[in-house]
Amino acid sequence: QQEAEQARKQAEAKEQALAKARSDAAASGLVFGDYEPPPPAYGRLFCVPRDANRVLEIEVVQDEKDARVKYIGPDYGRKAGKFVTSAPAVSSSNFFCIPYAATRVLEIDPAQSVLRQIGERLAPGAGKYTD
Repeated sequence: QQEAEQARKQAEAKEQALAKARSDAAASGLVFGDYEPPPPAYGRLFCVPRDANRVLEIEVVQDEKDARVKYIGPDYGRKAGKFVTSAPAVSSSNFFCIPYAATRVLEIDPAQSVLRQIGERLAPGAGKYTD
């Protein structure tokens, strides 16, 4: 009788494991279904310096295991809240970083990893272009 109870518990555990595996596969099928897998990620990502002194570039190169990470451009100082975000240009592949406490707009040329401050000097102070 003890052996029968043990066999029943093992069968129950096996059935629960199979049910979980079927459930996981069904959920995965709903999410990933018949879709093609996404292409490998590669390219450059630029991290805008809100409180950091410099722009951080993260470059993912196809068929390389590790991303390349480095600082680029000049030192923008220790002031907090320099830039809060960036927006892509419509007419080029460049991005423009919106100043929060910075006094100039920062332009990023992602093809060349080149930065430059553009436009007139803006009024000092934080939160110039936020709600």
